[in-house]
Amino acid sequence: MCLNTNLLDQFQKRPGMFTGENTLKSIEHFLAGYQFAITQYKITQCNDELFIPHEFHDWIAYRLHFFESTSGWCNMIYAKTESENEAIALFFKLLIEFRTRKPHVVARVIGCNKKFQQIPFKNKNGNMVMGETEIRQYPDTISLITYTDDPGFFAYSDTQDDFPFSGFFPSIDLFENFIGIKREELNIVDNNWHY
Repeated sequence: MCLNTNLLDQFQKRPGMFTGENTLKSIEHFLAGYQFAITQYKITQCNDELFIPHEFHDWIAYRLHFFESTSGWCNMIYAKTESENEAIALFFKLLIEFRTRKPHVVARVIGCNKKFQQIPFKNKNGNMVMGETEIRQYPDTISLITYTDDPGFFAYSDTQDDFPFSGFFPSIDLFENFIGIKREELNIVDNNWHY
């Protein structure tokens, strides 16, 4: 089953009709329930505008200049706004930006010869259990990507391989500390990038 809806316009015009009240928190709860139902019932998302990926938290941290995204998109928006209407308007603005963003590669790490330990979780009779520790290789190429003039960047593998701390970095210093790759090792693609 493929859910392909154009609900975002309707939802944006009258969120209270969908959520029961006109608050950003009620929107957050509605979207979490929506996402849970889609995942639980294995409904395929076909450009589903109401499905909020985990990466959206990092997008909000990036756009609103937070150091990290652990407080969640809703709390970060509340921290930067003074009213429910302002918070809801900012949420929809940032969601549309997130959906239409265009990546701009500013630097690359090429030939990353680093390893990391990972403890995989496996489904065993319906329960998630820890597997054996695995030694894995960082991706050969990691791209540093910006989308706007905001401080920070995103670090992603060019091959979609996962690695620890992939995603949003508010500064190059944090990237160096967490990934262990020095700025001198970067291949700068955009000489106008200020890191």
